[in-house]
Amino acid sequence: MGNVNFIKEVIPNIENNNLLVIVNQNQIKESINFFLKNIINEQKIILVSFSEPAKNIFEKFDNKNFFIIDAFSNEKKEGQNFFGIKNQNDLVQIQIAIKKALQKIGKNTIIVFDSLSIISIYNSPKETGKFIYLFNNKMKLEKNSCIFFITENSVDEEIISFAKQFCDKTFDFSKIYSHTIQNK
Repeated sequence: MGNVNFIKEVIPNIENNNLLVIVNQNQIKESINFFLKNIINEQKIILVSFSEPAKNIFEKFDNKNFFIIDAFSNEKKEGQNFFGIKNQNDLVQIQIAIKKALQKIGKNTIIVFDSLSIISIYNSPKETGKFIYLFNNKMKLEKNSCIFFITENSVDEEIISFAKQFCDKTFDFSKIYSHTIQNK
């Protein structure tokens, strides 16, 4: 496990902000887990997961103020604190699921997208940019915060530019060296 303590820098900037967090491929999973672990008992969270099924995430994090939108499993399901959506490329379906989750969990919530990269694979830069813009504005008006995690070099530069434009703050940790040392 690498050292991702740099994510602590993001935490004080969450409230009433929409944030873009850029990391490299080696940091993404650990960064998201570290972030969630450090805020889960303090905040209401909706995680839109494109990289891991809800079942696996709930094994790591179990909290009544934690809701998952599972876009990874490609199954339309509904549970007490999760929704599964069928198509991770359907931005309208994602927004509807978030709206339903907010109705269950309440306002003043942090919505975390674990991979803006996946959205950009299935949608044009223009569609992705429009989604970021409209979604950010809507969440701000509703007193929620958004955090978009993105993996460096995994998306079109135009999408990163859109996201930087429409997010309140950008944290670029992609150049920080993160490695694993194992003693055997």
